[in-house]
Amino acid sequence: MTADCPGRKREAILQYLIQHSATRAGASGTATARLTLSVGANGRACGLASDRGSTAHMVFGSTDQQLAVGQTGLLLGAADDASLLVQVAAGLLADCYQHFGVVEAEQLTHDGKINLPAWGRRSHEMISAWAKGVGVGIHTNP
Repeated sequence: MTADCPGRKREAILQYLIQHSATRAGASGTATARLTLSVGANGRACGLASDRGSTAHMVFGSTDQQLAVGQTGLLLGAADDASLLVQVAAGLLADCYQHFGVVEAEQLTHDGKINLPAWGRRSHEMISAWAKGVGVGIHTNP
């Protein structure tokens, strides 16, 4: 999965791959998910920025990168649990963000919840509706 793939599409792809490996291929146990963010062969290095609902982007990564890779383990056969997908995404992003000098992606927690205050306010309604619809917990305190 690459950075040019939208977030919800990445999640759907990840969920499909988990289900496919468990049901069609008969795989079980743990697998490794890997995320690569790349600017391409001739692209300029980029950093991480946060859009907290304002028009200005706040840079919060200390270093620019042309390539960052994150990987995490996941349990096959548990793909129906949306909080598992959030845990996997949090692990992938945390590992990837370390290339930029950021300890973890604060939008998702490793216990499978959404940290709503870390998202831009324009996204709160949509994210809350998605989380409620799939049964994912939401942290609302900053």
